[in-house]
Amino acid sequence: KINKYGPSHPKQIELTDSIIQDLIIDLGLPLSLVERPAFIRFMKKADPKYAVTSRRTITRQMIPDLYDKMRKGLQEFCNTAQFISLTLDIWTDR
Repeated sequence: KINKYGPSHPKQIELTDSIIQDLIIDLGLPLSLVERPAFIRFMKKADPKYAVTSRRTITRQMIPDLYDKMRKGLQEFCNTAQFISLTLDIWTDR
């Protein structure tokens, strides 16, 4: 039996972050990807020690944490900016 990475192991964190950033956000794949048997099989072959993070954990914990981190970064950026220009494009084809 293969011992899985713990939740705080750097490789576990790296792979989970990559799944969220590269596959879900950048490629626009659905969160349900992590529940699909083919994806789970693929990850077992890619790194048998990796424990696929559940959709529930990604949805309820990781995405809100990522949102908070991005929001704080944007707020810090805006607080240090001398000038800010915002553009809004509100358009509909109706």
